[in-house]
Amino acid sequence: PDDIRSTNELGQVVSTRIFIDVAEVTYDDGGAWGLWADGGGSSLELTDADADPLRGANWADSDETAKGEWTTVSVTGRLDNGNGGFPPDQLQVTLQGGGESLVDDVEVIRQGTTANLLSNPGFESGSGASATGWTFQGNHAESFVQNTGASGGTRCLHVKSQNRGDTGFNRIRTPLSAGLVEGSTATIRARVRWLRGWPEVLFRIRGNWLELPASLTVPRNLGTPGLPNSRRVDNAGPAVFDVAHSPALPASNQAVTVTARVTDPDGITSVRLVGRVDGSGTAVTVSMTDDGTSGDVVPGDGVYSGIITGRSSGTLVAFRVEATDGAGVPVTSRFPVDAPAHQCLVRWGDAVPFGTLGHYHLWNTAATETAHNNTSALNNLYRDLTFVYGNSRVIYGAGFKDKGSPFKGGAGDWYVALPGDEPLLGADELALTSTGNNGGDDTNLREQLCFSIARGIGAGYLHRRYIRLYRNGSLFRDVMEDSEEPNGDYAERFFSTGDRPDLYKIEDWFEFQDDGMSFSNVDATLERFTTPPGTAGAPLKPARYRWSWRKRAVEDSANNLTNLLHLVEAVNTTGGTYGPRVFSTVDVDQWMRTFAFQRIVGNWDSYGMGRGKNMYAYKRDGMTWKLFSWDVDFALDSGGAGPTDGLWGAGDPVINRMFDDPAMRRRLWQAY
Repeated sequence: PDDIRSTNELGQVVSTRIFIDVAEVTYDDGGAWGLWADGGGSSLELTDADADPLRGANWADSDETAKGEWTTVSVTGRLDNGNGGFPPDQLQVTLQGGGESLVDDVEVIRQGTTANLLSNPGFESGSGASATGWTFQGNHAESFVQNTGASGGTRCLHVKSQNRGDTGFNRIRTPLSAGLVEGSTATIRARVRWLRGWPEVLFRIRGNWLELPASLTVPRNLGTPGLPNSRRVDNAGPAVFDVAHSPALPASNQAVTVTARVTDPDGITSVRLVGRVDGSGTAVTVSMTDDGTSGDVVPGDGVYSGIITGRSSGTLVAFRVEATDGAGVPVTSRFPVDAPAHQCLVRWGDAVPFGTLGHYHLWNTAATETAHNNTSALNNLYRDLTFVYGNSRVIYGAGFKDKGSPFKGGAGDWYVALPGDEPLLGADELALTSTGNNGGDDTNLREQLCFSIARGIGAGYLHRRYIRLYRNGSLFRDVMEDSEEPNGDYAERFFSTGDRPDLYKIEDWFEFQDDGMSFSNVDATLERFTTPPGTAGAPLKPARYRWSWRKRAVEDSANNLTNLLHLVEAVNTTGGTYGPRVFSTVDVDQWMRTFAFQRIVGNWDSYGMGRGKNMYAYKRDGMTWKLFSWDVDFALDSGGAGPTDGLWGAGDPVINRMFDDPAMRRRLWQAY
């Protein structure tokens, strides 16, 4: 602040305090701007007061990991509504969103006994990535036993995941001693502590017999207001940004120019390009200049350039940029900041296809490909990727994973996650999907035609953009689609009135064997499932709906199923209030248009038809429930239902009751 003294019209000296903007920063979620400040508990902190505040490289997530407190979470309940093919003989632990937390002193105890059914509840046996009796899988595989900070004893489990877990390959599991059976009562108890990111952990007994959704206590004293920043350093080193290589898709033996902007308040003494041919341990260093030579276009403009000599087709080079400042004690920084965990990649000889279709190129190292191939395609861990759009734009630091149903082993399509500050066509998450079921549409037209029909009758529809997709130089299928998904942005675009948006993916409830691949599935339904089962007036059991009505785009809590349970109660109303209550809860016209659309195109593999999946449900305050179709693979003459099939009939008896109601069936006829 600054004080300005002046004389007013009466000759009196007055003082006015003004606040001066030191810098105005536009920041993004993720990318160069950190991860955990995007709702993960951290604040963005400038690491060096002298550094350029406009550059994401000079900011970091505040370190809040020492502030959380250990708390005890527990639940006591009846084992029921489970999958009978999976006895209650295993405990599973998953984060419900990306983050890190500590877990210790885990207990599963049958009522009437005192014996803990876990053999290593405090993680005192084993170390690092190996805890005796515990298995870390999929996107939870980076979890480990921590030797400090335990609640009891000397060790605890450090749970770490990029994203939410599931009942299959993305979980932590441990066997339970014999003792639990259907109908018995048990207690699940644990000590938990929040570190960063999503503050909810789920403990569940495999088979879904009993679960403990645990909310972790997030400290209230987040950030460092009035104190030195937790990530403060005396010298942050140069900010390296706007790194790119050109041409984006170099031809065989064509030289590649790498450019980078570099700034530092202490000046720059050197900038280096450090690279190696993939598969070689020998790194080569090239000086980058800002003097109009070595590929540099404009001298002195802060853009440094270096040249990678041309390579033969199929060669992949991984590189990083290092810069050293001119401080008395010089500091070197790099891009990517965590290289070599993430690297910039350039590949020679990728095809540049003729025509108007967009072409996407996904590059990863041989080591990454080996790691990817040595695990299940159901592994939701994102792996390092360089993404090239057309022949013009390169995005480093992206991630990829398989996308596919467990029925297809989890493979067939791809998810690509882009840095939050580097969206493509407005999106930072891309679903790159095959046409038809696992590429089975010989016309590549059916699903787009189906959504055109949906749009014509007023049902929800999705945009799909044809692309050519190349993975490490090879064309992946003849044609793919960059597909819109019914995510939070999609729902917001069509229905934005009202607070507290609530989105659910309607899907099979899968239970998996230990390999994370073998499974049993149960269709989604809106039937009433209570504890005890079949008891009039008994409360609904939220756990029974969790895995078939999966919360997405969560803003409040992954465990808040209030709206869904109200929907279940409404559509199961008995007596004369059934119709009015359903109409006041559900957008019956929109649901019937959605069901009519699925029936017209013959997509039996959907909710409201023969299955309980491939649909999204959406609700927000003041708005009735909507349905959005997704994944219309078995349609028209490609495995779809025949032309003589009935005009209604669902796998869910609750939906059949709606079809049988005269007022609702009239809406169905109107939709046709």
